[in-house]
Amino acid sequence: MRPTLVGLLLGCVILFAACDPGAEITYNNLTGQQLCIYESERSEPSGIGQRGCGEVAPEEKQAYLHGPCRGDDPLWIVITIGPGGEHVYSRLATCGEWDGETVTIEQRGEQLMVTDSLPSETPSP
Repeated sequence: MRPTLVGLLLGCVILFAACDPGAEITYNNLTGQQLCIYESERSEPSGIGQRGCGEVAPEEKQAYLHGPCRGDDPLWIVITIGPGGEHVYSRLATCGEWDGETVTIEQRGEQLMVTDSLPSETPSP
């Protein structure tokens, strides 16, 4: 019984170590607008407004786990005002660059300003 349990636990540890859950990105919405987050692995996400999105309520800070992806895998993020609304942000980076990133959205007059700390130019995947 004991060797079976140890083997099962060791197998679970190896399985979890081999799986990369993805990139965790925090969205800090400092506006009065409902925001939608879309993602894609290869190109700008399609079907925006026709499929579900990750929602970030006004004045809310929300973390989402995107992926699964790892390291140099590309991950494209688009933020819109509400489902399928006006695009306020579109960025391609690697999963490694995105992981642990905070994207801040602020209202300045009529404009929404988005800031991140990603490198200014991400190499093409």
